[in-house]
Amino acid sequence: MNRDLERRCAPALLLICLFVLIVSTLPAGCGGRKLHSADGGPAGSGGESAVGGQGGSAGDGVAGNTPAGSGGSAAAGTGGSSATGIGGSAAAGTGGSAAGGTGGTGGSAAGGTGGTGGSAAGGSGGSAAGGTGGVPCPSGGALSMVRVPAGFCVDTTEVTRAQYEAWLARTPSTTDQPAACASNASFEPNIECMQSEYVCAGVACGSHPQVCVDWCDARAYCAAVGKRLCGRIGGGSLGATAAALSAATSEWVNACTVGGTLDWPYGATAVANRCNTTIDRFSGTVPVGSLNGCTSTTPGFAGIFDMVGNVWEMQDACDAAGTTCVYRGGSFADATSTQSESDRGCGSAYGFSSPRGDLAADLGFRCCAD
Repeated sequence: MNRDLERRCAPALLLICLFVLIVSTLPAGCGGRKLHSADGGPAGSGGESAVGGQGGSAGDGVAGNTPAGSGGSAAAGTGGSSATGIGGSAAAGTGGSAAGGTGGTGGSAAGGTGGTGGSAAGGSGGSAAGGTGGVPCPSGGALSMVRVPAGFCVDTTEVTRAQYEAWLARTPSTTDQPAACASNASFEPNIECMQSEYVCAGVACGSHPQVCVDWCDARAYCAAVGKRLCGRIGGGSLGATAAALSAATSEWVNACTVGGTLDWPYGATAVANRCNTTIDRFSGTVPVGSLNGCTSTTPGFAGIFDMVGNVWEMQDACDAAGTTCVYRGGSFADATSTQSESDRGCGSAYGFSSPRGDLAADLGFRCCAD
């Protein structure tokens, strides 16, 4: 009986032994791709890891989803292409535009340690909104500025009465003035001028342009808030010369003419009622920036209001004796070129001039800065 059983089972035993022998010769992992490799395989050592591990491509973590992974491409962390890792391409902060961080151990990383001064939205050397090369415009006087393509900054509106009064409340000293203004004993607006029928009266006038101050008052205010009276591009006085009328030299004219391309902030010709200049508006000043059409739509100049109309604006453009200072832009009391033979546009050869000590109910100012 036993011999008969042995004869019948011998073929089956032979097959089982053969199967065991074949299986023992197969490589580890045969029959399927590893998704989580602790070793990484040949390429990172170079393995094909769909999620992570040493050498595997990973969505996050230190070179993959496994804590021990180093090397290989990763969305973040050390090694590989990193959105926020060391040397990675970052939206802000100091860091070069590098595809990856520190290369992984033996892994195939897209890049090395990122360089300093790379492309960053707000980092070292990056471009910052409101400034060229990351340098913002001054914010003194609580009045915002626009940096124009020529490189300087200009106030978005004329200086308001509220802003000027806030400065006066700090009792600024009159002893710090240049020799040309040595006789200026007070920065207060002229009382008689402020009683003009064309000057806003009452408690709701803080947003109207400051008028009834002279050139020395305007210069002192701009200096006190870390700016300067608009003058020569690059700094300095224009003098009472043709330079005060040129977009190539005058900060004020350059900003008003959209870099010397237009006669009016909004276009090539005057349009009635866009700015507070036309005869039908002859009733005094209006709140600064309240006429939305009185600005340019050109990038780099948009948002600079009222450079034509509302009030004439002072420049740093006086002769040595101070007997002649050139002012620009026209006021509420001036007609546009569509209604008058005298063109009050930005690029006009016509400019109002008067001695440094003069003031008026339709004369104001704005500041510029580097």
